[in-house]
Amino acid sequence: KTNGSVRLKIVGDGPLRNVVQAAASKDDRIVWLGQRPFEEVLSILGKAAALVFPSVCYETFGRTIIESFSKGTPVIASRHGAMAELIEHERTGWLFNVGDADALASKLGGAPAEMAQLARMRAAARYEFEKKYTASANYEMLMRIYHEVISSSNQRPALRVDPNGLPDITNPSVDNS
Repeated sequence: KTNGSVRLKIVGDGPLRNVVQAAASKDDRIVWLGQRPFEEVLSILGKAAALVFPSVCYETFGRTIIESFSKGTPVIASRHGAMAELIEHERTGWLFNVGDADALASKLGGAPAEMAQLARMRAAARYEFEKKYTASANYEMLMRIYHEVISSSNQRPALRVDPNGLPDITNPSVDNS
């Protein structure tokens, strides 16, 4: 925060670099940091009140959101694609409708003001990371999937294959091996 207003730190680079730099030069609440090493980005995320992820694109998976959760940082994001799947509104972050600048501004203004809620959200974001996205959590999920597949394959009749090793769909319940 700066003089009661939110400071926006922008990390990264891209085709809108000149627009971001121009905005930062006109408004001392905007800080453009450009490309940074990954460890520094994680440090910045860990110190932030929230990550702002206002994507208008359909994201298939929000790796940046998971990185934010790993630091216990809630996320303010567009309500579509992976963002809507990964973020639980008012638990691990805030969602707003795609392209709704007023809603985004409202979320930005409100995030630091609700310190008690923010503390709960930080804990929930970190818990979400621990529960779903650590190596051990992923290993456990993968093992459950393997066990389910093995169990269900033992209950199905064997699949008949033709001489080329392809499934014979004319008589799938007979095994010719």
